[in-house]
Amino acid sequence: MGEKVFVSRLEDLMVAEELDFEPTPGFGKYRIFLEHAIPHPAKMNTNLLEFLIKKYTKEGDTVLDPMAGTGSLGVIASLHGRNAIQVELEPKFYEWMEKARENVEKHPTFTPKGKIVNILGDARKLSELLNSVDAVITSPPYANTYLGGGDPEKRRERLIKAGHNPEDFLGGRVRNAVLKHYGEVNAIITSPPYASSLPNTGGPYGISLVYYSHPDNIGNLDNSEQDYGLLEKEKELNTLYAKLTRNGKPTYLSEMLKVYHEMYKVLKPNGLAIVVVKPYLRNKKIVDLPYYSYLLMERVGFMLEKLYKLKLRNMSFWRILYYKKYPDTPRIAHEYVIVCRKPGDT
Repeated sequence: MGEKVFVSRLEDLMVAEELDFEPTPGFGKYRIFLEHAIPHPAKMNTNLLEFLIKKYTKEGDTVLDPMAGTGSLGVIASLHGRNAIQVELEPKFYEWMEKARENVEKHPTFTPKGKIVNILGDARKLSELLNSVDAVITSPPYANTYLGGGDPEKRRERLIKAGHNPEDFLGGRVRNAVLKHYGEVNAIITSPPYASSLPNTGGPYGISLVYYSHPDNIGNLDNSEQDYGLLEKEKELNTLYAKLTRNGKPTYLSEMLKVYHEMYKVLKPNGLAIVVVKPYLRNKKIVDLPYYSYLLMERVGFMLEKLYKLKLRNMSFWRILYYKKYPDTPRIAHEYVIVCRKPGDT
């Protein structure tokens, strides 16, 4: 009997076309422009990003990444003749984006490059920063979850006792965890943060696993499982937002609702919003974040147009141990790519 693989409820709404790209842990062929950003723990697969840019934008378009992180979107978009605007809340990551922009501008090419503009700003205020856009591509954060499960300090201690360097074994999105704190648009492509992936416990190797130092970063906000149920029950946007807050304070879901609403506002009629998102484990259960991300998008007005699922070829060291300990847990074998459209003018 084979292992059970998790399937998002999104596949009840639409058949998902499977994609299979080589992993790009060090940005693949774009490494020369982004090598300084390899420590970022939430790097998007650049083969997937290239596929989305080439398929859903055209030369001369301006592509927006409202939570840009490493700045990989700008690099790939520019080298393929698209302009890019990238918004980032974390000053450290903004510096990385600027360095990547400089690297692209210095790089000689046979074909014209697009322009990259980086903005230090908040994705929840896009309509104050930008004019209309043609498409959106984003990857929402995992709110207050542990990518590996268990106590990270104890895991580090076990590795050290066994004679290993923890930096060699922190797999998946935490493998390259950060080692210290830190106008006009045609498309939005972004990979938002993975919230509170692991606590900043330091440790003998000085590894700091919390990489959102800005207090307003959505990646630092909490959520609870019952909040997800509101997405299926409450249809009125303002009421939903109020219910998603907790004692009047923002939560992960309330702020992601803001982000999607802002993306909808700056998106041109008939423009695309593309969300790249993976399910995650919490309390021995899988949270169907792809499905709930779609519900957030649907609430602000987006319509589902196309669904992909990217095959995840590699599994982290900690995920392997987790499945050995809990063999009945379905395997997370894909991350989903949700392509939605903003309806045109009526």
